[in-house]
Amino acid sequence: MRRRLVILMCALSLGTSLLTTGCGPYDFLCGTEGPIPDGLTEYDMAGTYQGKPFGTLTLHADGTFTAADWADFDFYSDKYQNLGASSGSWQLSIPQHHDRKGDPEVIRLHSPYESQGGGFFHVTGSRQQPRLYVYAGDPDSCNFHEFIKHN
Repeated sequence: MRRRLVILMCALSLGTSLLTTGCGPYDFLCGTEGPIPDGLTEYDMAGTYQGKPFGTLTLHADGTFTAADWADFDFYSDKYQNLGASSGSWQLSIPQHHDRKGDPEVIRLHSPYESQGGGFFHVTGSRQQPRLYVYAGDPDSCNFHEFIKHN
């Protein structure tokens, strides 16, 4: 009997910690995301994007990118900081089968310094005006580092 009680208490403790720390199954949407545009291609993605809160990102048709005034979210100060310019290569990779759960990351920026213009981005918007975004800090806080394409 005592063993069952200990097992029950451990299970309740583990379940509570998973639910309160955000370490459980991730099925949370902030309300500003959206689906990947149907038929999205590299051609659609090429162009210059304005960053929010600041910065610019240019995805070149040859698979390279340049970035200026790259913003990075400092979780401890709860502020964005400017990390400067960066360059590298980019790749579009859309999963064949996906649902909205999990928010697939489809743009990969390869940079010698990952903190200055590297990493994975989600894509939403339309083929004519795609929006790139990544969660800044804790996803539960719904802060984004995003880029919207200029037309």
